[in-house]
Amino acid sequence: MYKFVAGFALLSLIFWSCKEELNKTGYGLLDKGDLVSVSQTEIDKSTIKSFTVTDEKQRTDETTYNLLGTFNDPVFGKITTDFACQFRLSNYPDLSKNAQPDSLVLYLLYMQIFGDTVTPQRLKVYELASDLSFDGKYYQDVDLKALSKAEVLADFNYVPKFGPF
Repeated sequence: MYKFVAGFALLSLIFWSCKEELNKTGYGLLDKGDLVSVSQTEIDKSTIKSFTVTDEKQRTDETTYNLLGTFNDPVFGKITTDFACQFRLSNYPDLSKNAQPDSLVLYLLYMQIFGDTVTPQRLKVYELASDLSFDGKYYQDVDLKALSKAEVLADFNYVPKFGPF
C-alpha cells in the first residue's frame, strides 16, 4: 500500500511541477527560421461560389490505346466505352485499286483490366457505313452508332484470360 501511495505522490509531483505547455516541448531547439506559424480563421461560407464546367472536347483519334467495355460505378452509374477502327489495304505489293480482302480476323490485345474481371463483356462488331477520314479529327462526342451499318457482323461474350496466351 505504501508503494502505491509513494508512486502516486511522485507522479502527481512530476505532472504539477511542469510549467511549460505541452505543445511548446522542444520549442527552444529550433532555429527561428524553422518555426511555422499556423492560425485558424473563420471562413465566410456565403462568399464561396462554385460551379461545374465541362472540359473542352477530347481528341480520340490517333491514340496509342483504346478503352473498351462497361463498368458499373456506384457513384456515376453505368459507363460504356466503344471504339471505331478501319482496316486499310496498303499499296504493297502493287495491289490494284479494286483489291478487296476475302476475310478479316479481329484480335484485341488488352494491356490492363479494371473492375470486375469475372462478369462477361458483350462485344458487338459492326461494319462502318462510310470510311473514316485518314486526316480527320475525331472527338469523344462522335456518335459511333451513326457511323455503322445496322447489321451485326459478330456478337459474343468475352471474359479476359490471365496468364500466358
